[in-house]
Amino acid sequence: MRDLSNDVKACLKYIANCLTKGPLDRIGMSTGWPFLDAMMRGFHPGKIYVIGARPGDGKTSFATTIAANLLSVSRTWGPVLYFSTELDENEIAAQIVEAMSGGTSIFPNGRRVTKDEAERITENAKIVADAMEAKNLVIVYEKNFTVTDLARYATIFRDGLHDGREAMIIVDQASRIKRTPTPGISQNYTNATEAMINELEVITKTIDCPMLLVSQANREAVKGSDRAHMHHLKHSGAFEEYAHCVMMLEKDGDDKPGYIHIDKCRHGRTGSVQARFIGESHTWDVMA
Repeated sequence: MRDLSNDVKACLKYIANCLTKGPLDRIGMSTGWPFLDAMMRGFHPGKIYVIGARPGDGKTSFATTIAANLLSVSRTWGPVLYFSTELDENEIAAQIVEAMSGGTSIFPNGRRVTKDEAERITENAKIVADAMEAKNLVIVYEKNFTVTDLARYATIFRDGLHDGREAMIIVDQASRIKRTPTPGISQNYTNATEAMINELEVITKTIDCPMLLVSQANREAVKGSDRAHMHHLKHSGAFEEYAHCVMMLEKDGDDKPGYIHIDKCRHGRTGSVQARFIGESHTWDVMA
């Protein structure tokens, strides 16, 4: 007969943790938008969150806006560890500055930056620079990461936190993360993907941080659909099993009303939140 003592201990530990920190239906680390928090209950340690969209629909901009929102209230939340596989450190930092500046573009189209805009950008650029120097914002840029790389960086990052604040890990994007190969063992794509997402979940639980994964919808699968859905994502099967919450972006051009669709949420509500994508400044804002 199976020994259930460890299962019972784990269950009691979970209940005690809920009594101490509050259950998962409480609002965790804020997204920066109260209306979105009310639906998906914020970000909770040890859980995987996914933001997905069609190519070019502002996935990275959403991730950098989340980072900016967390840094804006860094006395409560933060720090942020940002893994980027597409934009380099300077480009990610610039987008965070733009979002912290209320959607003010560093390079506006067809005009010069106004004096007020320049002052706002300069002020927030200093905040971001100070955050990077203090390791409250760590941006790691590589074209290809392995899960082992992520685990190593995340452990170093977490070990450097001493003030009790909850931290956020952002991975942009999930499709470029490789599972560390096991010598002599080959896996098909589906099994390797599920194993990789499972290993990322283990990292979030070990480090005790939420992890936001940026994921791209399959171009061909989206054709003819009203919008990108969770099942259009490249790792959709693994996300259905392991992700705590999956949000899908929909935009109808820049600076026009769009939506954040919550297609899956284990301790919140599914549904849609009206949002706006400001393409010039790579920023998202919830309109509700």
